[in-house]
Parts: sequence; C-alpha cells; structure tokens
Amino acid sequence: MSKKFNIYEIKHNSITPQKGRVLIAEPFLSGFYFKRSIILLVEHNKEGSMGFVLNKKINYKLNDITKGFPRFNSNVFLGGPVGTNQLFYIHRLGALLPDSIQINDNLYFGGDFNTLCHLIKNEREVIHSKDIRFFIGYSGWSAGQLENEIKRDSWMISPLNFDIPMQQNEPNIWEKYMESLGKKYRLWTRYPVNPNLN
Repeated sequence: MSKKFNIYEIKHNSITPQKGRVLIAEPFLSGFYFKRSIILLVEHNKEGSMGFVLNKKINYKLNDITKGFPRFNSNVFLGGPVGTNQLFYIHRLGALLPDSIQINDNLYFGGDFNTLCHLIKNEREVIHSKDIRFFIGYSGWSAGQLENEIKRDSWMISPLNFDIPMQQNEPNIWEKYMESLGKKYRLWTRYPVNPNLN
C-alpha cells in the first residue's frame, strides 16, 4: 500500500529572510491578509521586518484613498494589517524620488510624496503605472517574530522574481512562486483553499 501524501512532511527551504526576498504563505496559513499571500520584504533587521502583500488587489482608486492625489491609472493593493490608513509604494524611479530606500538593484520603497505627485501631474511621460505600485497598509513583525513564524513553517522564503512586484494584474502569483520552488511544492498548489470542502 502506498503511503498517503502528508503536506507537512515536506521540509521547508533554508533560505533566510532579508530585504528584497519574498515570503510565501504555506497552504494552511489562515487570515484575510495572509492566506495564500506573497509578501515582498522591504526591510529586515534585528529590530523587525516590514513588507507588502503583492496579491491582494482592492477596488479603490488612488483619488478615493488620498484626497487631491493626481489622476493616475494604477491599481491599489492591501499591503497588510498595519497602518491601513496610510498609502505606501514601491517603485523603479530611484533617484527621481528623494529619500527612496533601495530594496535591490532596480527596486525602491517610499520616497518624497510631494515629488511623486509633481511627477505624476506635470511630467506624465516620466512615470508610468508599470514603474510604481501602491499599497494601503503594510505587514510588520517585531524583533524575532518573523523568525519564529518561519520556524513554525508558516512561511517559505524565496529570492525575488524581478517581474512579479510590478505586475498589476497577476492573480496566480502564489501558485507560480510555489511551483518555482520545485516539484514537491507543486503539490501544495493543488491543495484546496478550504480543506473542509474537499
């Protein structure tokens, strides 16, 4: 008799969390924000971690969220459960936005908001929706909290796929990232979202 497959027998990878890597939720991780989520880490140090959920799009326009924001055709995503009254952004604008924090070679976090509004309003040929992505709220962990969650197998860690963070309409990035980890993890993508309905 063949042994029945047990999802928890799969050993998680040993990649450590760091800025510019992504967290991939294991299939049973629950909660509105984190269920089957992909999170880009924009900060990770001894004081804690910060990141944005990449695959939770919401049906709001920037003008609905931030009064007076210039008209700009871009989706908005739920970045996480912390600071949900604040607007955040990652981008490829680099030095065009003063005070941006570099995540990797061509990806940045934050930067001067007034400069961003000016660029969108007055220099439309400089900035496009493929260059920036907006979030309401963020995902945050205090010192040691993320490491403990990783030890409990809540998250897989993966290098960043450079195309993913700026893709505005990619509904299946959890499945794609999981499959990129190898054949044994591909089985996770076939597990039902609600095991009770299986």
